[in-house]
Amino acid sequence: MGIICFNVMLFSTNTFRLFFVAAIACAHLIAAEETATESERELAAAKAGQRKWLERFDVKVGDNPLKNGWEGGNLEDGKLDFQYIWQLGNTFLRSRWIPGTEANALKKSYDWDTSEFPYLKWKWRVQKFPAGAKILEGKKSDAAAQVYLLWKGFPTYYVIKYFWATDDAVGTVLEQGTPLIGKLRGVVVRSGGKTGEWHTESRNVAEDFRKYFGGDPPGKVRGIAILSDADETKTQSEADYDDIEVSKKP
Repeated sequence: MGIICFNVMLFSTNTFRLFFVAAIACAHLIAAEETATESERELAAAKAGQRKWLERFDVKVGDNPLKNGWEGGNLEDGKLDFQYIWQLGNTFLRSRWIPGTEANALKKSYDWDTSEFPYLKWKWRVQKFPAGAKILEGKKSDAAAQVYLLWKGFPTYYVIKYFWATDDAVGTVLEQGTPLIGKLRGVVVRSGGKTGEWHTESRNVAEDFRKYFGGDPPGKVRGIAILSDADETKTQSEADYDDIEVSKKP
């Protein structure tokens, strides 16, 4: 009886394993089909002039971002606070705060008209949240993931910063700057959540500018910046970024 029971259990286990393997294979096929369909839609939209890629990070892993048109960070000092990562066939940018360094954003010049392409879309995921961070408290004002946009007005600069905060409420707004130097508005668009999971954001940048500055953008967006910082809380901060694009529609 014991041998019969053992054989039945063995058969059941093997059957389960086969089913499990088949299920995984089907899941991969479905994911591949969805990815292919999404890529086809993206290509069609690009050909139709409905969207424009700013950055896909299709680079060689090991390259220094400074060689690909970016500037800033602490890379010139030999600190790898920004680096390209390859994972599951995809390359993306990883940003992290290194203890003992200044929180220095990685910046790149762009030139796009928000009246033609009002929407900004990007993917990001947090690996480490800065513990105890609070956007509105100066000595705790850190965020795991940040995306900046820059406009050059006269006589001042305008900056919108999108935060993925530790636990600040979505919609929280940070106001900094002066009319003579520059005005910055930071808005929390995502807060907390599980680490290691990709999320996609889409913002109507032209609408955000009017909302936070009370008028139309002063010309084209001139640059974008990325930062993950924990220099105020002296904790840890790390996030990944990918597929930055602008489009005419959401």
